[in-house]
Amino acid sequence: MQYRALCAMIVLAFGPALAGGQSGSDRHDRDVFDVDAFLAREAKQAKQACDAGLGAGCFNLGIIYAEGLGVPKDPVRAAELYQQACEGGNAKGCFHLGDSCAKGDGVPKDTPKAAQLYKKACDFGSADGCTMVGYRDGQGVPWLEAAAVLCEGGNANACHALGVSYAKGGDLAKAAQLYQKACDGGNADACSSLAHLY
Repeated sequence: MQYRALCAMIVLAFGPALAGGQSGSDRHDRDVFDVDAFLAREAKQAKQACDAGLGAGCFNLGIIYAEGLGVPKDPVRAAELYQQACEGGNAKGCFHLGDSCAKGDGVPKDTPKAAQLYKKACDFGSADGCTMVGYRDGQGVPWLEAAAVLCEGGNANACHALGVSYAKGGDLAKAAQLYQKACDGGNADACSSLAHLY
């Protein structure tokens, strides 16, 4: 679901409260909240955080430009911001820049560079990055080792990804154990995967 659609749902559900705490079902109460103004404020805050050297701010601003949320859609600018985020140690920035390189979205298509960025994302703690390292290597073994370390460290996403791997391999008992750990760690997908095992 796109960010804009999510914002619209929030506005419809909580519009009166967001518009100043007013209650009631009067239609014009919902019209007070301006989604575009909200998105513009989010972009401004992300830019300030990025300008201050915060990798998360650069990553968020990259998403804003990639999706065109309150700003014109600009995949080139998004890739530049992902690069800044990655250089600042932000795993999501590395992962998204890797995706950009893999797809040629905003940057020239470069599969070897994408693989390097996925590995960097994995090294920074991204379970998604570790997953892509496994896919790119064609073996999955380096990914399994990296994901296991992340899972042991409490990364719920890594635990879920490992659970999926064990389930595909037929070890449903180990998959259930990993799904439970991921679910307990707050990964809703893992809770769903666990429910599907029973």
